[in-house]
Amino acid sequence: MFKFLDAKEAFNEMHSRLLAKRLLDVAPVNAENELLLLGQLRATCGHDYTSKMFKMISDIKKGPHITEGFLAHLSSAISKPGFDFSVTILNARSWLFPYISSSFKGHENDTFLLPLSLHRVVASFETYFAEKNPKKRLAWDHSLSIGEIEGTFYAKGTCRTYTFVMSGVQMAVFLEIQQRRGKCTTAVDLMERLKMDSHKFGFSMQPLLSCSLLLQTESSGQLSINAQFHRYL
Repeated sequence: MFKFLDAKEAFNEMHSRLLAKRLLDVAPVNAENELLLLGQLRATCGHDYTSKMFKMISDIKKGPHITEGFLAHLSSAISKPGFDFSVTILNARSWLFPYISSSFKGHENDTFLLPLSLHRVVASFETYFAEKNPKKRLAWDHSLSIGEIEGTFYAKGTCRTYTFVMSGVQMAVFLEIQQRRGKCTTAVDLMERLKMDSHKFGFSMQPLLSCSLLLQTESSGQLSINAQFHRYL
């Protein structure tokens, strides 16, 4: 059927977008199945038609090796971080960033101030990457990063532990609020402390407020973590 499709370029763009989202999704993707399909497309349309998609899969498969090398470097240089950390380097020429990222800025960093615990590891990786790849430029896109935060809450007479999957931006906001427990923390305070624009902040905050993980008072606008968070499992 594909051989008789006239809009092959439109199909290529759509397939590239969907492939990028599958590769960057939290759930692991079967790279071998993706490679099998790309091999069939290449046999029909030629090498150039699928070259960028092959490079996308290659970037994902290199991620664990890059992370392993960095963690080995950390263990010999400074103490390891108190959390799991992994990184994937995406080639800007292969990935359709304007379609998969909410913070695409070309070759500029997706800039805001990370909490200290995250900043130390990110800064260490930047130094490590620059030493290994002096001719390459690294730019962060935190909207594509994913993290897990585990929390224990006591509500309705029971104590439960939940694991929350958040974007890198959401993690930064959540950890900053946690570090400022007992202090008056409003949206304006957080945006100033994190150097984050209102669009990025609002986009990241809404899901945390909607699920009641974060609470906001109507009178003062103060934000806090819901110590009695509860969800039926």
